[in-house]
Amino acid sequence: MELDAIKQLADAIREQTLHATQATTTTVSSVSAVAFKAPQFWQTNAKAWFIRLEASFNTHTPRITQDLTKFHHVIQLLDSSTARRVQAVLENPPPVGKYDSLKSALLNAYEATQLQKDQELLNLNGLGDRKPSELLQHM
Repeated sequence: MELDAIKQLADAIREQTLHATQATTTTVSSVSAVAFKAPQFWQTNAKAWFIRLEASFNTHTPRITQDLTKFHHVIQLLDSSTARRVQAVLENPPPVGKYDSLKSALLNAYEATQLQKDQELLNLNGLGDRKPSELLQHM
């Protein structure tokens, strides 16, 4: 009879250990999941948006360094019209450098060309009610 009692005790200990292990795993999983937050893509200032996004990648815990992870985060931050403009990269990204490829496509699609910048500079109508530093910043 003592053998049966020992077997029952061993089974009870195994079951408690199993439940404790499952509870610990659940707790650890929920604690380590940290949400990544970044603003939606700024069509009016793509370069500044990427500066902010990359700062978020570097300050996130843990740091976001994997190319594919960065690529997927950027995709999640695009609206439909922006995604349409870079759809070729989204559908067929290169095997290596997916993030950099998408970044280049977005910057090319939304940053003003040198000709556009030159024309805007020629069309400036003086200071107006701005300070010289504000005009310089606008240029």
